[in-house]
Amino acid sequence: MTDRTVNGWTNLCTMVYDRYAVNYHIEGEETHTEYITARNIEDYKLWQPGEKEGHTFDGWYEKESDIGNEAKREPEPLTVLKKYELYGEYVAKEYPVYIYIYRDGNTEEAAIERKLGDYAYGTPYSEILKDAVIDGKNSDLTTKDGIDVLYDPAKFAADFEWDIPWSQEVSNLGTDMTDRTVNGWTNLCTMVYDRYAVNYHIDDEETITEYITARTIGDYKLLKAEEREGYTFDGWYEKKSDIGNEAKREPEPLTVLKKYELYGTYAAHTYTIEYHGNGGFLTRNPEKDVTTSTHTYGVEAVLKNAGTFTREGYTFLGWAMNPDDRTIQFEGSQKVMNLASGQGSVVRLYALWASNASILDPVSAAYKVEHYLENTDGTYSLKDVDFPLYGEVGTEVTAEAGDYEHYTLNPEHEDYQASGIVTVPQLGADAQEPTVLTLKLYYNLDRHTVTFKSDDRGILDGTEVEITGTYKYGEVYPTAPAVTAVDGYVFDGWYAGGQKISEFPDMVTADAVYEAGYKEDKNHNGIADDAETKYTVTYTDGVDGEELFKDQVYENLLSGTSTPAFTGTLFRDGYVFKGWEPAVSPTVTGNAVYKAVWEKNENGSGNSGGSGNSSGSGSGSSSGTSAASSNTVASPKTGDTSPILLLTLTGLVSLAGIGAIVFDRRKKGYHGRDRH
Repeated sequence: MTDRTVNGWTNLCTMVYDRYAVNYHIEGEETHTEYITARNIEDYKLWQPGEKEGHTFDGWYEKESDIGNEAKREPEPLTVLKKYELYGEYVAKEYPVYIYIYRDGNTEEAAIERKLGDYAYGTPYSEILKDAVIDGKNSDLTTKDGIDVLYDPAKFAADFEWDIPWSQEVSNLGTDMTDRTVNGWTNLCTMVYDRYAVNYHIDDEETITEYITARTIGDYKLLKAEEREGYTFDGWYEKKSDIGNEAKREPEPLTVLKKYELYGTYAAHTYTIEYHGNGGFLTRNPEKDVTTSTHTYGVEAVLKNAGTFTREGYTFLGWAMNPDDRTIQFEGSQKVMNLASGQGSVVRLYALWASNASILDPVSAAYKVEHYLENTDGTYSLKDVDFPLYGEVGTEVTAEAGDYEHYTLNPEHEDYQASGIVTVPQLGADAQEPTVLTLKLYYNLDRHTVTFKSDDRGILDGTEVEITGTYKYGEVYPTAPAVTAVDGYVFDGWYAGGQKISEFPDMVTADAVYEAGYKEDKNHNGIADDAETKYTVTYTDGVDGEELFKDQVYENLLSGTSTPAFTGTLFRDGYVFKGWEPAVSPTVTGNAVYKAVWEKNENGSGNSGGSGNSSGSGSGSSSGTSAASSNTVASPKTGDTSPILLLTLTGLVSLAGIGAIVFDRRKKGYHGRDRH
């Protein structure tokens, strides 16, 4: 009626309603607030949040701890007029997850179908597959072993190949989708291939296995055997008895998906040795000067002998590789092997002759040099052989030393021979090779010294101050000697070049000098002083409100050492010094604070407890004049006035001095500490 005007006595009226907040909290956060009053409570509808993908809203609860308890869910409409704090959350929906395993490229029908379970929206597929439960057991389906748990001989082979990642739906097969999460009904699919072994057997010596599957058989190539010098590989056969029968050789590519056992062998090459008289003629057929022999690679052959050719006025020396060569390459009747490796190869040898009329006809012959290296145990092993080397028959040749790291030539070895006269090779009746000049060189391991030293703070192995040993390179490193430190020191380890070493090498490789290190042990407890706990001893006057003397503090004290004595004069006006509390220990055992103990002097005078040069014997009194004796004053004899006068004057002077000292100390009000 506010648009009307006053026309008499008037009462203007209205109505107000108490308003109460309804605060809505979703997943721990306040997200929305509305209000209720007595006027709208009966028609008030609880606020409903928006939809969340893959979730349902579970309703409102007055206590956060009641969420999910349907009996505690807030009813509609609200019945009580009050302020509300309501809590709610979204609950993830659950969806079924199935796995399908297809076989050998067939995507029409799955070999294995299995439901893994119902999983909440947003659950990673990788977790589901890793923690899958198959027949009550956990199985990791991201591995071949995990998939093997599902093996069914009626479904796929016991030996299978799996490298196809899990995909959502068979239409996506081959696309890895395990990094995604559950967002609805899911079919996870993969493919396995039956795997068949192809076992290759070569000459009954070795077996090599490869595998074929329906996916690879079309492009599969039979194993290519490695090349072997002097041999040709003949191919693969399903039966060992068929080897060499070309009609039975296995074709490429393989056409049948099955397990194979294939056999193959190497066929040795044959070669021909062609002998040339080189001025001589066949002994049995003088019209010819060439003869041949055929040999198989890998089989020993015997060369023709001196009687094969005849040349008047000449003596047969051996076989050369070239007609004009004067070097004997082979002896007559020498046993040889593998002079050629190619199939059908021809090796030509030429007779080498020496004129019977001349002894100066130069001829070269082979010799060898053997190199022996010393072992750490003092024996020698053959390392290298230089052969063939050539020199003119009848002349001296000298071996060239090798360069071996950590070795030095040893001409003193009893079998050392660095030079000799080249001779015509000689072939004994049972010899496999002709005898030639053989030179032998021996090499010693380098020697190194290892020294252990000590100064006058210790001894080595009970008696020594220096121990030195000589060792071969590579020899096991020597054990360090035992070290005994003299009294007042402890052994601190070995030092090399001023640096402390943590361990010695495993073997000797160089000269070395080690020096024993030591540290002080003043309290003789076998522990280095710098490694021990340090303690503090403090002497204090034990009086509150005044300072009779500054605290005497002794720091960095070692356990077991003598307790430092208090130094100075102990004096308190009207009191007698009685000792320390607690009693001073003769030796340091830990941190300690010793308080001076005072007893009031009934005579009214104050005497010190002596010079204060106290070591604390444990009785509580000083080690100098005792507190009792130092406060005892002798009385003068009757009638002796001079001592009385002297005592009186002395007492007055003393009292005046004490008063001045007390006044001065109180005036300072200083409580500093002396540190020693």
